[in-house]
Amino acid sequence: MDDVTPQYTCGSCRRGVLNRRVARCVFCDELLPPGVMLSAAEIAALEAEDRERSIMARRQMAGGGRTMQANDDPSPLELIEGVLDIASDLADFGD
Repeated sequence: MDDVTPQYTCGSCRRGVLNRRVARCVFCDELLPPGVMLSAAEIAALEAEDRERSIMARRQMAGGGRTMQANDDPSPLELIEGVLDIASDLADFGD
């Protein structure tokens, strides 16, 4: 296996930075060097993208494979049926 050189490292322990959304190194708990941590605007943008992906995935699951529209509010039963449809598709995947 090839060694991977991390793009960002902790200034204290020199280990790779695993999460640029937090101000401290997950290994040694020292503050990360300036410029390593993401800005508040960058973090907000990433969190908005994460929320949008999560919403779209839930809509897809609730729609049984079809993507529901933004004004569609799936019922709990529709969510369960969507999950069961996906599970059934996965079970048949190798056949």
